[in-house]
Amino acid sequence: MTAKTFSICCLILNLLAVGNLPASQDVRLTKRLGDVFEPVFMFVPTSNGGSLITEPDGTVRFLYRLGPGHEGSGAFVYEDISRDGGESWFLEQLSLNTGRGSRSEIAEVHPFTGEIYLMFTRGDGRLLRTRNQRTLWNQEIRLPFRVNFTTGSFIWLQQEEPSGFHRLLAAVPAEGGVVTHYSDDDGVTWSGPSNLIFSPEVPGRWTNPAASPQMVELENGKIWMLLRNSQDHLWECFSDDWGTSWSEARPSPFTGVFSNLRLKRIPDGRLLLLWLNSMPRTGVTREGSFHNTARDVLHAAVSEDDGRTWIGFREVALDRRRHELIYSQVPAYDAGIHHQKFTVTKDNKVIVFTGQDDEGIGNESLHRQALIFDLGWLYESSRSTDFSQGYEDLCVFKLSGDRWGKTNYYSRVAGATLVEHPERPFRRVLQLGREKCDWVFNDQDGACWNFPIGKSGILETRILLRRGYRGGLISLTDCFYNPSDNGGDEAAMYVFVIPEDRRVNLATVLEPERWYTIRLEWNGTQDEEIHSCKVFVNGQQQPESLRLLNPSPNGICYVRFRSTASQEDLAGFLVESIRAEIIW
Repeated sequence: MTAKTFSICCLILNLLAVGNLPASQDVRLTKRLGDVFEPVFMFVPTSNGGSLITEPDGTVRFLYRLGPGHEGSGAFVYEDISRDGGESWFLEQLSLNTGRGSRSEIAEVHPFTGEIYLMFTRGDGRLLRTRNQRTLWNQEIRLPFRVNFTTGSFIWLQQEEPSGFHRLLAAVPAEGGVVTHYSDDDGVTWSGPSNLIFSPEVPGRWTNPAASPQMVELENGKIWMLLRNSQDHLWECFSDDWGTSWSEARPSPFTGVFSNLRLKRIPDGRLLLLWLNSMPRTGVTREGSFHNTARDVLHAAVSEDDGRTWIGFREVALDRRRHELIYSQVPAYDAGIHHQKFTVTKDNKVIVFTGQDDEGIGNESLHRQALIFDLGWLYESSRSTDFSQGYEDLCVFKLSGDRWGKTNYYSRVAGATLVEHPERPFRRVLQLGREKCDWVFNDQDGACWNFPIGKSGILETRILLRRGYRGGLISLTDCFYNPSDNGGDEAAMYVFVIPEDRRVNLATVLEPERWYTIRLEWNGTQDEEIHSCKVFVNGQQQPESLRLLNPSPNGICYVRFRSTASQEDLAGFLVESIRAEIIW
């Protein structure tokens, strides 16, 4: 080791020690950690980039940079640190100096040794590894590839190599897609690249062939990779030779707008996926537009059977500016709820840092969020709302017809609105209709509400049609569509139409100014021949069931309320409550 290298290593160690000094407590949860179940907001992270890790002793670290660039840059790595499983945090602690020009760190904890591995870029790709239970850092290793927080990942495989190390497998961007490299000597030397992994171009649409690869080793020894692209689905491929080569990529069962994803095997062996189970606004195809119409909701799902089936599909976070006329406080390069990262603590709490914004906004961002929830929350089989929490769990926005100014983003305005209950004081109901507005994409109101996914289940709601009502519907879908986008209803599994004449079938006409309990019971979402949805109105089963319009391998996790009025409808209809109960 040269004197210069030794000095740099000493500086790194000194800065790490500074980062571990006691500091004033900056943030504390508003409730006890043991009481956390559904997602709880903690604070606003300072950076879009960074990595979340949990060490063997339970310490949680968010490592990031504060310099210029959308994911941060610069010599210094900072950390937000919690030593009590996420209940309290010390923010912006100085951790490392990796040299001028550094950026794009990816950090992971070695599952077999407990040491921290940090990949980053400084001209070329670099690797730093701790030793002696994370008290010292080994000498920096130059990598034959560059890494990027948004487009790379790495894992260790179960089998121990003859060298005594576990294979270290990295997935990184390459021209035209993604490739993998592997090391059997703890990152010192590398083999690869693999064959190119990509999705084919779609004529007439902006194309990104592959990005954000995430890998897990399956119980059968195969490696599964999920990645994002511009085709409205996460794509997948497999390797049966420990990452040396990969199968041809294909669409996975997961809907997914072009946005980041995170897939991990958590300590108890389950798989956990965080992604945007969302579709872009119908008809938008150009770069910088279509995916920026669908970065409002972050979802999570867990699998107990190595990815064959999934539980949850629940909204972990909703963008706090999703209903705002000015979506981004300043014209950011990218803004929204994605760029998620997560870690799971020894208490099975999931800590999530997510959101994008202009790097100069810091902790004043209204897009970025740090949250914590219990894994058990994903296993709930029911959900209900009476709108007493306002718009907190609703999406009701309408998008502008075109982008706002020179940005990539669309202005929004609330469509469906909460109004006073016509009969019950201090209660509110959701009103949907159609008010003329010439600058939005579609001025028919809509509202979306999420519940745990189910291939079979029940959706019950109380509605009232106002006098002068001009048409509406209730649809059940497997992913998020913009509330006023007709494409969401066209792609729905089941649709219950209430036309302007209020006749829902030959036997039943809904009278105006009267409350009705509508109950939809579906028995499946995959086979159009045998699956259907029964309809009950005030407890009476209707003579006709709804037929399955669009099969889904996953089930149903959204209800959409829509106005279908062909002209202005200021009366519309009211929704008093919603309840969903599902069967996995």
